[in-house]
Amino acid sequence: MTTPTAADAHAHARQATLAAFRSRRATKAFDPARTIPDDDVDFLFEIARLSPTSHGLEPFRILVLADRQLRADLVAKAGGVAAQMVDASHLLAITANTAAAIRPDSVQNRHVKVEVQGLPESEFGTWCERFGDFLSTRYGAWGNERAMFDWAARQAYIVLGNLMTAGAMIGIDSCALEGMVYAEADAILADAGAIDPATERLAVMVALGYRLGEPHRPAIRRPLADVVRTIGSAHSGHRS
Repeated sequence: MTTPTAADAHAHARQATLAAFRSRRATKAFDPARTIPDDDVDFLFEIARLSPTSHGLEPFRILVLADRQLRADLVAKAGGVAAQMVDASHLLAITANTAAAIRPDSVQNRHVKVEVQGLPESEFGTWCERFGDFLSTRYGAWGNERAMFDWAARQAYIVLGNLMTAGAMIGIDSCALEGMVYAEADAILADAGAIDPATERLAVMVALGYRLGEPHRPAIRRPLADVVRTIGSAHSGHRS
């Protein structure tokens, strides 16, 4: 028997990844009789936990909405995504920190930088100055609560993308959900004690489970030449 080489493993990983992406869809109907096994759920949560975020601040949380009454309350505000909310094996709400929790010296940032990552307390003030400079002069969000929340929501979407990709790799279908009335969804989550709107709000939701039936047509995307443009010289085969 021939032992697979590193090149063989690399090629196999590439093909497996492409196959997962070509087969995945924004699932519109989930099989209500199928539930994702606990070990696969734990795998997805670990992928989410390991996801990169700007400045390593992890300004997001994942809420597992297992309470059926809570789901029903959200369905009333969910517009055209009600079916996914009801029938999905798992429904996740990914929240993002508000401006109050993003400000450099916030309780949340101190917890992440000092208590979790081990930054010496004596260096936290210097870090706050650098992060404050990023928010104000580089990102241009300081003083704009919506812009600061949007920055945190961008980090939540990195998590969302990784969750959906990892799910596709192990045969779990998904659908990102943005059709709800956000202010009302936040109010429902707050009434349930799931969030404190002063420090976090809903960024996006995602339904996970197993599709009910196969798609009727293939996914259609723009050609690569429309998507990728190389500026200047390059060593790849992509040309502008």
